[in-house]
Amino acid sequence: MFERYTERARRAVFFARYEACQTGSPTIESEHLLLGVLREDPALFFEADASFRSQDLKNKVSAHLKLKPAISTSVDIPLSPDCKRAIAQAAQESQRLGSRTVGCEHILMALLRQDESNAARAMKQTGITLSTVRRVSAKPDAAAGSATGDAMIAAVGRVFKLIELLWNDQNLEAFANLFGSSAEFVDIAGLLWTGPAQIAGATHAFDRLGNELITIGLNSHSILLGGDEYCVSRVRWEVHLRESGRRVGSVMMIAALENAGDTWNIAAAQNTRVED
Repeated sequence: MFERYTERARRAVFFARYEACQTGSPTIESEHLLLGVLREDPALFFEADASFRSQDLKNKVSAHLKLKPAISTSVDIPLSPDCKRAIAQAAQESQRLGSRTVGCEHILMALLRQDESNAARAMKQTGITLSTVRRVSAKPDAAAGSATGDAMIAAVGRVFKLIELLWNDQNLEAFANLFGSSAEFVDIAGLLWTGPAQIAGATHAFDRLGNELITIGLNSHSILLGGDEYCVSRVRWEVHLRESGRRVGSVMMIAALENAGDTWNIAAAQNTRVED
């Protein structure tokens, strides 16, 4: 059933199973699958709606879940009929877009096709629609001759835009998951953080005031060195106070990224304050 699924899509299904166990559900429901996709690839939601707030969606989905005592993750939990339908429709969406694999974006489209489901209603209430997800998922063919360089620039730019959106959403776990498993990150104070688990704790990555008090805006980015499997980029961020929006400074990031197949991961990055 999952032979054509990307690694990220398989992890989303794994997380759906985990969510079902946590709520004591005897079956994996569409709501659990949605939470699995949100946990594995929150970028999809922000690309569909830049004003998206992950906690709003979690709250709306959780409101429809019947909470029972958690069950062991070693228990085999089957897919519900609605969830099986979504899995089948995800393959259809993949074929419709001419993709050889089934990704998280196709699962998301399939869930949105189930108009009357709680999962679809929750997404629509938070600004996520089938048409917008289909639009942002219609990517150009990166293998098409000279378009390769443009596709790489767009893919890398997507990573930096996601840094902005996830940081401003205060979703540091998802922010950290943009980094590779052994990535190194040096924050604005010169502290070294290694791997996503540590990087998720880098609350002062861009300013000494911390994530709760500041937001960032992507000013510009450029490729300093690049190839099919890696690139080095320079990124400039504008830092603002979260409450008033007043600009308080600029930060320069030098980042090395590696091609992980269906996405680009940050392998190393360093932030440095820029004197205006």
